[in-house]
Amino acid sequence: LIMVAMRDVTGDFEKAISLFQKTFQIQGTFLPATNVVARISIRTKSKEEIFGEERIDLGKYDWKSGIEKVTLHPKNVRANTRLIEQLKKADVIIAGPGDLYTTLLPVLIVPGVKEALKESRAVKIFVVNATNKLYETRNYDVFDYIEAVKNHLGFFPFTKVIVNNNFDAEIPKEHSSQYKYIAFRKGSRIKDDISDKTTFIEEDLIDSRFPLYHDPLKLAKVIIEQI
Repeated sequence: LIMVAMRDVTGDFEKAISLFQKTFQIQGTFLPATNVVARISIRTKSKEEIFGEERIDLGKYDWKSGIEKVTLHPKNVRANTRLIEQLKKADVIIAGPGDLYTTLLPVLIVPGVKEALKESRAVKIFVVNATNKLYETRNYDVFDYIEAVKNHLGFFPFTKVIVNNNFDAEIPKEHSSQYKYIAFRKGSRIKDDISDKTTFIEEDLIDSRFPLYHDPLKLAKVIIEQI
């Protein structure tokens, strides 16, 4: 939403990105997945079609049935060629943390991105969120996240999965109805379709000051140890 506002102010998407980087002091190269204006929709398991990130993010639909699929509009949206070039050259590719259906999957399903991920020989890391968001991933465990990626891409491209294992910090009461910690396993549940080359890294990643999210320093340390 901030990016959209900056695009309206500058009148140009590239200029908006530059302003965004300067405003939030983002280091490195910041590339969008696509250079065109794209929208997302979701299809729920009750076959309801919902358009627009705001409605999805705020739960303005029958979210209790669960999300089945996310789709980009227009469907023939093209990937940013600079992004594809960087993915092909990358030594490490990291996805997450972030909202599964409104942040991560909309990027991963851009035509060209999943192909670049499949061909890449980089260390590919998937960071599972610390907590579930009621309207998107209610009752999801780690393997539900993996399954959602696989269902959208046709495969799970990541060789390492980073998972929080600290559930001791109490989620603030005002957020406890909407956010719950994500479990690693439900009993002995292991998905047969996950590559035997996929490694799971379990660490304390919680930000004790606001335990809905990862502590950025803890997460950075774990990522550095894996590359």
